[in-house]
Formats: sequence, structure tokens, C-alpha cells
Amino acid sequence: MITKKKNDICYRWTSDGSGMYDIEEFEGDCGFERGTKVIIHLRPNMTQFTKIESVKSIINKHSGFINYDIYINGEKNTQIGALWTKDKREITDE
Repeated sequence: MITKKKNDICYRWTSDGSGMYDIEEFEGDCGFERGTKVIIHLRPNMTQFTKIESVKSIINKHSGFINYDIYINGEKNTQIGALWTKDKREITDE
């Protein structure tokens, strides 16, 4: 994962999935002004997670509290946003 605050340096976060991670300054241009770029390396038997539908489903399931747009391959993935930020008339049982 590569992260950057506006007008700041980029940082690379790496993990092997064990719960620990390392953070280091990213050398070079991270390619964006502000945000996070997630890069995932999958085992050969995990190809179901390469399908766009799977990625979108995971993002929609786990990102309900994020107030920022999420893009997949440059395309905006619409988010519902946090319920407490919406007018109560906009919220349905669904």
C-alpha cells in the first residue's frame, strides 16, 4: 500500500498478512497527489479475488464509514457513506 497526504512524501506499507507491517519512505513518484493506492499480491489459488465484482463486493461491504471516493481501475466505485451523516429521511430499512 502506498499513502500520501497532500504536499507530503509517500510512504510504502508492506505486510505478509501475519498482522505485522513495515512502513518506509517511498522512493520516487507515487503517482497521485493525495490518497492511498492498494497493491495486493495473491496466491495462485486465490484467483476469485481478481474479478472486479469480487473487489467491488468486498469494498462495499467493508467501507461504509469512509467519506472518500474509492476508485477501481480509475472508475469511481459509488459508496453509501456513513449513515449518521445523512438526513434521516434519506435512510430506509434497506
